[in-house]
Amino acid sequence: MKITEIAGKDIKESKNSITVVDEYGKTKGVVRNVQWYQNLSLRDEMEWKSKWKQSGFAPERVDLRNFVLADGEWYVVVSNRNSYLEEIKARYENKFKVIVCNVLRTHDNQW
Repeated sequence: MKITEIAGKDIKESKNSITVVDEYGKTKGVVRNVQWYQNLSLRDEMEWKSKWKQSGFAPERVDLRNFVLADGEWYVVVSNRNSYLEEIKARYENKFKVIVCNVLRTHDNQW
């Protein structure tokens, strides 16, 4: 499954994948080999920050947990229940693909 296909669907995030589920909680598809920004190694994190800084982009620290690297491109995965949804979309949609979906479980609170 491609990451662009998760828009508007119910998802569960994990460290290296995103699982799309139906209304009964059954798996409908899996996006594999994704990397969340906060799970990058320090070296990779500094490398991406340097690239973004050179391009004039400075993401908000609080929003970086929504950034995911898939197929060599950065995406911003945002829950449709996020109270700052419109603000996040306005801030990042000109640089990255913003994907809005219903996040059932996030990669940082699953344990």
